[in-house]
Amino acid sequence: MSEGSEKRMLSKRILLLAGLVWLADAMSKVWANRHLTSQVTTVVPNFFYMVLGKNPGGSVGLGNEWMEVCLTLPAVLVVLIFAWLTKKEKAGIKPTQLQQIGFACLTGGTIANWAERVLYHSVTDFCYTTLYDKCIWNLADLFITGGFAVVALETFRVARRHRLQAVQSSQNEQA
Repeated sequence: MSEGSEKRMLSKRILLLAGLVWLADAMSKVWANRHLTSQVTTVVPNFFYMVLGKNPGGSVGLGNEWMEVCLTLPAVLVVLIFAWLTKKEKAGIKPTQLQQIGFACLTGGTIANWAERVLYHSVTDFCYTTLYDKCIWNLADLFITGGFAVVALETFRVARRHRLQAVQSSQNEQA
């Protein structure tokens, strides 16, 4: 397989997974809108609940005055991620599988919430946990947060591994 076709396969794989993330989020929101109400439903007592909510404001409880930021920032973030990924690929650095999964989750979740904000001027939220009781959230929020965490942690791990290899290589040259 040529290097160009391998890069296209990598991008297609990330976009396919991002599409699946978006689809899972969209289906969960359809389900929530059909089956949940503003009455709290206990799923796991003292831990996890479901309640239908519409967030016309920004992310994590930000008000309407932040709507432009909540529409612009995710779009810019996705573009920056793909620009960074493309730059790395051109330099011959292929992202790890975990980075690819993280990018896909972050991208799919971001696009899911962004599209809903653009189309409906609000986002459907329906999950609530006592671990973080400041807001209710949806699957896209979970994918965004998890995807970002995976990308960040894996990027730090890879960078650390490269630094250790450079140190070992330097020590071997001195010996």
